[in-house]
Amino acid sequence: MKDPYLETLTRVADSKKRNQTKTHKEDKMDIKDTLQERHDEYGDFRTSAKIAQHLKGAIRSHGENLNATQVEAMSAIMVKISRLLNGDANSKDGWRDIAGYAMLAHEEIVANERLQVDEV
Repeated sequence: MKDPYLETLTRVADSKKRNQTKTHKEDKMDIKDTLQERHDEYGDFRTSAKIAQHLKGAIRSHGENLNATQVEAMSAIMVKISRLLNGDANSKDGWRDIAGYAMLAHEEIVANERLQVDEV
């Protein structure tokens, strides 16, 4: 199974290498282009942020029994949900990302269960 976290780090590192030779003006244009692409797919950022913060309120109100991995996975999932609600609900990448974050939390639970069995 591929590790989505490592894949993301690899993509970021590769992107940084490609962009190192760009000028400041080119960087600004790339950022504007990226923001426009994100707006087209996810909708207005402010609206997505409001939706995400509303969803994350459930973690703040009811997440006292969650560990750091669970909180972070749920937070990331809620951001993805906010983007799907506010933008393109047919985004395969958004749904795949949700599954990936859920899998990361699941894998930690399974690993912790194995540790508990080994300790007995």
